[in-house]
Amino acid sequence: HICYGHPVVTLLYCGLVDLLLGICKSPAFISCEDPASSRIIDAQRGAKLGGAAVQRRVARPAACAIKMIPFAHHALEQRCAADAESIVNKSVTGCSAGTWADSLAHLASASPVMINIGANTGYAMVDFLRRFSSSKVNGSAWRHEIMRYATLVGSKNLRWTSCGVCSQCKGPTPRQYNSGGTAHALELDATNRKILRHLSNATGLPITVHDLAAGPKDGRGCAASALPGFEGGSLRVIDDPSRRCWAARRHQEVNTTTVDTLLRNLRIEAVEHLSIDTEGWDALVLEGARDSIKLRKIRIIEFEYSRRWQLKKKKLEPLQSWLLESGYHCFWLTRRKGKVQRVVPLSGQCWRSTFEISRLANVACVHDAAYVKVLYGMH
Repeated sequence: HICYGHPVVTLLYCGLVDLLLGICKSPAFISCEDPASSRIIDAQRGAKLGGAAVQRRVARPAACAIKMIPFAHHALEQRCAADAESIVNKSVTGCSAGTWADSLAHLASASPVMINIGANTGYAMVDFLRRFSSSKVNGSAWRHEIMRYATLVGSKNLRWTSCGVCSQCKGPTPRQYNSGGTAHALELDATNRKILRHLSNATGLPITVHDLAAGPKDGRGCAASALPGFEGGSLRVIDDPSRRCWAARRHQEVNTTTVDTLLRNLRIEAVEHLSIDTEGWDALVLEGARDSIKLRKIRIIEFEYSRRWQLKKKKLEPLQSWLLESGYHCFWLTRRKGKVQRVVPLSGQCWRSTFEISRLANVACVHDAAYVKVLYGMH
């Protein structure tokens, strides 16, 4: 097929292809790349064409590649950041809380649910419940309670980490959007689970702490403890029922669950935010959420990517490809500068081989049309 340089002709052409392919039942991305300038033109449902790519005539006809991508019941324009590689190299970080979550908050359901896997000392849940419950607890108040508990148990380590690994206690307080939100915490380390239960009881936040670790299958494992409040614990799955954990190395036995099993047991039909921070095990945790992802039960999936994935022979490229096939568009989350935070699309045609970075970085993936539209507008 040929896409002509004139934008009107291109619209008519892509609209005709749209009709012939029956896109109303199976949405498609139609990508037209000009070989002379490498500019990308995206069309879906014969609707808008994005950005500077259609403001001028292209120098010569360009080949069209039609990629069928399931996308719920709607199709949206996929727009990539021209300076994506530069942004990823300079601004992507493992500490990326900011305006991206606030920008989506007004779209949440009336009683949103958060599943926080690798909850540590719980700051992600504090922000979530500040937005979606009647709680007045903010990061500063949460830290104050952590300090009280650290004094009570005589833990210097907990005092050192009381503000959170990313200094979350100093972050801005999110505004409240609605009430009725709840959170479920899965934390590998028994000491951190004890801390979370104390904090939840002391502050009254609707947090349920589960004595479970998340993974690719149900079973049990050995958890290597970290210092209170520190990230860095690890899990070894036990396949042999006769094997036991090595107590001499401070290993604790813990039951493991998949996200799918957890949601089924808790009878949760929809999750607003699944937050995963498991020190390199994130891809394995997502393997245990296949059914929920396929059924799009989860609106926002947030996880941490790092070189630890590569040590476990996991890569980001096949994961983002699978998520896109399931209807989820993924974005790099950058450091916030003042009140501004950019997110960088990384799915589909926006993928670059240089995105397989080795440092800590956070990624958010969404499937809902309104959520996707907001995040594409933030790059």
